[in-house]
Amino acid sequence: MFTPSLRTSITRNIALWLVAIAILGLIGVVVYTYRAYRQAATDVVLQRDEQLTMLSAARLQSDLADYADLLILLARSREMSENAMAAHQAALQAAAPRLAVFDGGVVVLDSRGRVHSTVPEEPALIAQDWSGRDFFQEVIGGAEMSFSDSQRVTAGGPLVVVVAVPIRAEGNTFIGALAGMFRLGEPTLSSFYASIVRLRLGQTGTTYVVDGSGRVLYDSEGQRVGRFLDTSQMSLVTSLTSGARRMLDTAGNDVLAASAPVPGTHWTLIAEDDWSVVTSATSRYRDILLLSFIAALLLPPLGLSLLSRQRRFRFVDVRRPEQDESWVKMMRDRLRPTQLPVLPGWKLHADQMTGRRAEHEFFDVCLRPDGRLMVVVGKISATGIQGALALTASRATMRSASLQLLGAAQTLQQCNLLLCVQHASETALRGLCLLIDPATDWLEYATAGVSPPRQNGRYLLQESPAAGQPMGLKAELEVETGRIHIEPGTLCVLLGPSMLEARDANEQTFVSAALPRILNVHVTGLQEQAERITDAFRAFNARSPFFPPDLTVVLLERLALAA
Repeated sequence: MFTPSLRTSITRNIALWLVAIAILGLIGVVVYTYRAYRQAATDVVLQRDEQLTMLSAARLQSDLADYADLLILLARSREMSENAMAAHQAALQAAAPRLAVFDGGVVVLDSRGRVHSTVPEEPALIAQDWSGRDFFQEVIGGAEMSFSDSQRVTAGGPLVVVVAVPIRAEGNTFIGALAGMFRLGEPTLSSFYASIVRLRLGQTGTTYVVDGSGRVLYDSEGQRVGRFLDTSQMSLVTSLTSGARRMLDTAGNDVLAASAPVPGTHWTLIAEDDWSVVTSATSRYRDILLLSFIAALLLPPLGLSLLSRQRRFRFVDVRRPEQDESWVKMMRDRLRPTQLPVLPGWKLHADQMTGRRAEHEFFDVCLRPDGRLMVVVGKISATGIQGALALTASRATMRSASLQLLGAAQTLQQCNLLLCVQHASETALRGLCLLIDPATDWLEYATAGVSPPRQNGRYLLQESPAAGQPMGLKAELEVETGRIHIEPGTLCVLLGPSMLEARDANEQTFVSAALPRILNVHVTGLQEQAERITDAFRAFNARSPFFPPDLTVVLLERLALAA
């Protein structure tokens, strides 16, 4: 039979082992979630750069095709189709102003590939045999336009790239080719380089265009134009035929390299960016997620330690509630956004005032990697440190879902699963999640335990206090979703659940009784509007001045087209 002291020792050891196992399990979940987040963020960055590079290569080909169209227009003229040298030379001279974009000159080749006309006049080129050059072979083979690799048309002359189109007589008979040349190494004067610079690439890294022989046609740093890539750089180009990946460059720097072939040519567009610069937008959220997990790991053992110490010395610490309140206030202040993001075409403002009631309200505003704005407003039913921990975990989960580019409904469902697993249905969260796309002005929403926003004239409001199942009660969550097109001049008014549920002595809600009257008064800005709403709510809620709730007001205004 065990003695009381032995039973106490065994019970204490079992409790310690259970706590240790729980902490180890939580550490495993943290490591897995953190690695999954890093991989998801990396995949998003790689896909973005790959798509951007492919789009830029297509735009470059479109700009090059505009130069080929100048030659095609001339090649199809009546003078060119006569197959007479004098007529060709006259046509070139007449079109000389339009052909000035070809800073290397324009030449006419006969059907055997020999030069017989040039503009400006270059006697040294007349009668030269260009039949073996790549662009002539492609044109005579049936191509409507050809873009050559870099080459020299005269011994010791400058490097050029050639744009060539066929010349055909009546009956579609091939009688020669019309070729325009761009000189390499003169980015301040060449229209060819202007086409590449217009892509606005290489803002944070290096961008260069390589031809099929491995020679650099364009370099944003202006150091390698006309040079061949070395063996290690050529292997990089070969391995990146199309796509993006993270790698070390020749100097040992960690870079994100993306490449794409330029359609219709043998060229390759390559963009290199410093990895730390590209991922700077997501690094902050990664650190916040890591700190949230660390807090979730450290605070439970700290709470157990304080509880054990309190039971050991058998006294009541009168300062404990004040300490808890200070902890909770500090954590809530740290979680509140310090600066709202800038969204083109929109004005944003948010205010939150902490009350003296037990439940915690919160809001979050962040810009997702895909350019959409996520806005979350909600209320945690748990109190004290438990509520602050649930708030921390929920916010970290929603930001993680935002970085994974999940929809509004999926964001709430992922948060619901976290609350159900960690808090065993002891904590309920009511709130809504909005995703605003500034490119299309469509608003996607999902709500759980609160009413969805509805269009009311030029305002977007929540007109009823509560609706639906809150998060954290069971794993299967039913959310209300929808999409709203925001017209210019619309003001979205998002209030915390405490303000939505407040009623006066006549059982009228603040939203139906007081808010419309406030919104109809003209104000100079969103901050003044938020202050008017807060002051009006205090007057409306005069029955409980000693225990006011949290006050949360988030305003989003779609600017008018003139603004």
